[in-house]
Parts: sequence; structure tokens; C-alpha cells
Amino acid sequence: MNLKQLSIAYECLDSIGNSLEFNSMVFEILCTFSHKTNALGSYYYSNNADNEPILKLGVNSDFRFNRENVKDQSYIIEDYKEFRIIILPLRYGYLEFVYKESDESVEEYAVMFGGFQNKINIAIASCSGVERLEMLNEDLEASIESSVNKLKHHEKMLIAQSKQATMGEMIEMIAHQWRQPITAIGMISNSIMFDLVLDELDKEDLKTQLEEVNKQIDFLSNTIDDFRNFFKEGKVKERLSLNSLINRVINLVQKQYDNARIKIIQENINQDIYIDVLKNELMQAMLNIFNNSYDAFIEMLDSEINKTLNIGWNINNERIEVYIKDNAGGIKEEIISSIFEPYFSTKNERNGTGLGLYISKIIITEHLGGDIRVQNIDAGSMFTIVLPLNETDDVKD
Repeated sequence: MNLKQLSIAYECLDSIGNSLEFNSMVFEILCTFSHKTNALGSYYYSNNADNEPILKLGVNSDFRFNRENVKDQSYIIEDYKEFRIIILPLRYGYLEFVYKESDESVEEYAVMFGGFQNKINIAIASCSGVERLEMLNEDLEASIESSVNKLKHHEKMLIAQSKQATMGEMIEMIAHQWRQPITAIGMISNSIMFDLVLDELDKEDLKTQLEEVNKQIDFLSNTIDDFRNFFKEGKVKERLSLNSLINRVINLVQKQYDNARIKIIQENINQDIYIDVLKNELMQAMLNIFNNSYDAFIEMLDSEINKTLNIGWNINNERIEVYIKDNAGGIKEEIISSIFEPYFSTKNERNGTGLGLYISKIIITEHLGGDIRVQNIDAGSMFTIVLPLNETDDVKD
């Protein structure tokens, strides 16, 4: 083999496998092989029954070879009209090169191409492997996206179910909230009725009593608005006072806590912060924690203890930390790491669903971009809701 032939062989060999994209790699082979050997045309055929080439370069040829004759060969040379044609069978298809009938180097080219057969097979297999891997990756990404969407839908359903599950407790809370003002209105009504019967109705007393009735009616109206708004679906952030949101949660549970002789203490009320937040979601998370503390207080054997629940907030490392702590005996150390898991429940829980704190964690972490943690302190436990501090959040004294 002379220097010119060595140069041709080297450049043809160097053109194999320079791309992992199948068409680009095969097309580079066709271009280099054709250019270096002065082929009139070159083609790539797949293994299927289609007689049309997938890739082609140069003159059009109506030559069609018998694939059975080519099978298991290093190469074959066919004479067709005024052409000589080299066919190089591959594991994944065939290469065809067309030359002038007078070209005396065709046999040398055929031998050279046959020597490249194994490397071309490896290069094509690599491209096919990459393509299959890309397809698998696409399928995997689609599968992951589908699974994530299903998970999000499932979590959304859980949150909705959690709200529905608390409706019974909410009705109980409404009963606690309304019992006192309804009783007060009834007493005022009876007092006015007696004054009318005894003809002792005083105009100023009547005015004072009616003002008290209106006050109690306003309380009833505001309470039902709080409960109605809690169950509203809404995914739009609202800008509101954090203290006012805490007050709304307290209003929902106040009478129930009062009847159980649990004192709610709101701390750090001299300072406030205005935040952009999903109001109902944050209220639900807080309410779940309040209910968890309430259940713990109800299950306490020591009825003489002064039961207290403290709630407040502070700013720590550019984060808002809302803490809710009680003195209800704390959480057993062997289960404290599991209380945010779905369906985890202690045998003494009233509802036993084990979804309340799990839902709170989803709301805080997934919907509000924050975190929630719990720890035992003194004679009770403390839940801390951590929220990101945004540039728009406004602290006011």
C-alpha cells in the first residue's frame, strides 16, 4: 500500500464514530469515503425491506442489490451498466458506493472498506444505544412527570379530605362560639319582655339592651364569616397582618379552649408584620396544630395543671418563625420523629386519621415554601412554622 492509499485509509478511518447522532455520523462516513475515493455516489440502507436509501450522496442509482447475496459477507462488488458498485454489509444496514466502470482502484477500496466493517458496526451500535437511551430518558421523564402530577393531585385530594374531615370539629367549635352570645340575646329578650309586661320599659335601658343585642349579632356574623372563609378554595396570595391571621385562628378555637379551661396567650403582639401568603392554607396548618394540642390537653390525667397554649412569632436569619407551644405533657421521644408521616396516629387520638400534621407539613413545605418542626420543651411541645421572609414583607411596630 503506497503513501496515497495510506492517507486515504487513514482519513476514511478517522471519519468513523465522530458523532453519537446516527444520521450525522453515517453522513460523515459517506462524505469522507466518497470524497477520498472519488465515488460517484454513496448510500446507506436500513435492514428493513424498504429498497430506498435512508441517506444518499451524489448521483442517483437505480441499482438494487440482492440482500441474501450480501448477507455475512465482508463486502461484494457488482457490475451494473457503466458502473462498479461496492456493497458493504453492516450489522445495522448496508453501505453502497458507486464508481466508474473504468476505475481500477475499486478492488482496493472494497478491501479497505471491508477492514473498516467492525469499527463502523461499533460506531453505529453506539449511536443506536445513545438513541435508545435518549428514548428511555424521555420515557422516564414523562413517567416521572406523570407520577409527580398524580402525587400532587393526591396531595390536593388529601388536603381537601382533611378539610372535610374537620367539618365535624368545626361545627362543634361553632356551637361553642355561638352558645354564649345566643344565651345573652335570649336573656336580653326576656328582660325586655318582662319590662313590657310590667310596663316598666325605660327608653335608655332599651337602647342599651338593643346595642348589646347588635354587638352579639355582629359577633355571630363575624364568627360565621371566619368559618365560611376557612372552607373557601383559594390559591391566590393575600397581603395581610400575621397577627390578624393568628387572631382569626384563635377566634375559631377560643370557646372550645375556654370550655376546656385552656388559656391561649398571644405573645409579641406589640410588633406586627404584613406578609403575602395563602391565608386559608396557613390557617389550616395552624388549626391542625391547635387541634393536636387540644387533644393532648383532653387526654391529660392531671386536671389541676394550669393549661396554657402560647403562640407568637419572631424573625430569625431572614425567616419568619411562628411558634405554638403548650404544656400538655409533650410527645413521646420514640414517636416524635414520625408525627408528620401520613396516617401516623397514636391510639388515643380522637379521630385517629393521622392526617392533620401530615397535611400541615405539605401546606407549609409545598405550598408556602417553608418548613415545620417540633420539639419537646419543659412540660410540653413546641411546633415552629418557618416561612421565607420576602422583600415585600413589612415589619411594623
